[in-house]
Amino acid sequence: MAKTEQVMQGRVGNVVFYRVKGRTYIRSVPLKYRDANTAMQRSNRLRLMVATRFYQRLQGTFLIDVWRLAAGELAMNGFNLFMKMNLQVFNTRTLFEPPRLKMSFGVLPRLNHPEAEILEGNRIQLTWNYWESGEGAHVGDRLCVVERLSLSSAEKKRLQQELEMKLLEYEHERMAAQLVVVLDTRGELGSSTFPLPAEWNAERVRVYAFAVSKNGRMASDSVHLAVGA
Repeated sequence: MAKTEQVMQGRVGNVVFYRVKGRTYIRSVPLKYRDANTAMQRSNRLRLMVATRFYQRLQGTFLIDVWRLAAGELAMNGFNLFMKMNLQVFNTRTLFEPPRLKMSFGVLPRLNHPEAEILEGNRIQLTWNYWESGEGAHVGDRLCVVERLSLSSAEKKRLQQELEMKLLEYEHERMAAQLVVVLDTRGELGSSTFPLPAEWNAERVRVYAFAVSKNGRMASDSVHLAVGA
């Protein structure tokens, strides 16, 4: 990929001119291609479908803005950045490596030594160490959490016996069982408690915790915590 100061857009032969945020970029494309529709290509398309459906569940939350802002000057949009960071944690059926999933991405320091504990009353307590958070962390950063309810082994076994598209549809609905919660500031307290929906089993909850700057322009990478582990 190359850049030019000229204002151009369109295609000449195998050269494409396109504009992103006021800049003109140049890239080449093949003049011909052949879709062999191999097993690997079908697998990659299914995996992209699953990851896309997951990303669609972020619509309507401020996580979309987190990814859009993180894309910044990278000449890509939030969706493309999410896929670049996360596509490898999905397979043709579902999210198969939850600990590697990045719910957020950015330049702020991550939460330092976060821990999650189940309390009575179907609540979770999140603790962290602000004083060792590193340069760039601010007391006024907002602490954010995404909760996700994992499938039980019995549910997974049953779903594996269903048709592939049916499985995708079920997992798509199950992904709706997630919350975005804005908690306390990152500040000096280092602890916050939040309730779970009454029907959730706390032992199967995964927490992704991260910080967002007070003005909402920057975020940290998320940290994964398997509460019931």
